[in-house]
Amino acid sequence: QVPFACSRALNAVAKDVKQDEQKEMKSVFAAPKAYTLNSLFIRKYARKTDLTAIIDFKDGGNGRSAEKYLQAQMDGGARRQKAIESLLIGRKLMPSGMRVVPGAIKLDRHGNITLAAFKRMMRGVDSGTHFALHKQRGKIEPGLYQRSKKNKVKPLLIYVSSASYRKRFKYFETAQRSVQVNYTRHFARELQRAVATAR
Repeated sequence: QVPFACSRALNAVAKDVKQDEQKEMKSVFAAPKAYTLNSLFIRKYARKTDLTAIIDFKDGGNGRSAEKYLQAQMDGGARRQKAIESLLIGRKLMPSGMRVVPGAIKLDRHGNITLAAFKRMMRGVDSGTHFALHKQRGKIEPGLYQRSKKNKVKPLLIYVSSASYRKRFKYFETAQRSVQVNYTRHFARELQRAVATAR
């Protein structure tokens, strides 16, 4: 009965880990998207012949797996290139290898540049009301700017050589803590149930 009780306890604690990871996301990120919160799932359930349960990130379409864009938040260090950066580089509006930092541009409640704002900037570049600067010119840093009246410019995006994050999302630590706190309780309950129902 012990392997059977172990498998049921592992599956129960896997659900706890998933819930605790979601709570951790909410505590460290400002208004995380539902896509991010729901990105974790139980990839593998334990069986009495295979006492392993696996929590993993869903495989996102078009390379949008949450694991990829959360990697720098989990490990610290340089973040991967965002889609908007790939588009800017593809249009030769930003040098390859650089990253964007928002300037005077309105962000959505998740802290991201909206598609509508990006399209406005591209229309502005095409019409001449916006321009991209690859290298610093005087006091003006590399970036994407909007021309305004009286020969002034508004920095919408600033280009930087790298964008690094400190470790914020304690993914592995949260999972370990959740297992330590919950597994013994689940196992005791499942073993008692298994013994009581044994034939």
